[in-house]
Amino acid sequence: EELVRRSVAQFRLELFSSQASHSAKARFIGKYETITGDFRKGVDIIEKINLVNKDKIVEVAKSYLRKANRSLVFGVSKK
Repeated sequence: EELVRRSVAQFRLELFSSQASHSAKARFIGKYETITGDFRKGVDIIEKINLVNKDKIVEVAKSYLRKANRSLVFGVSKK
């Protein structure tokens, strides 16, 4: 839980720090308006990050980190 709490705090700090100038705020709004069609989705991320907890991380990991979803790459040395 402590690692999750620190990670969320770090993410929030980086997000807010990156919005220090007016042009950065405009880029943030433009990015989410372009990608999602609604700049408020970018603001929603700030609220949703507060919902992250250990149980949610485990749930998502189990959903995506499965054998059926893995890719294996084998390399052969030229030596």
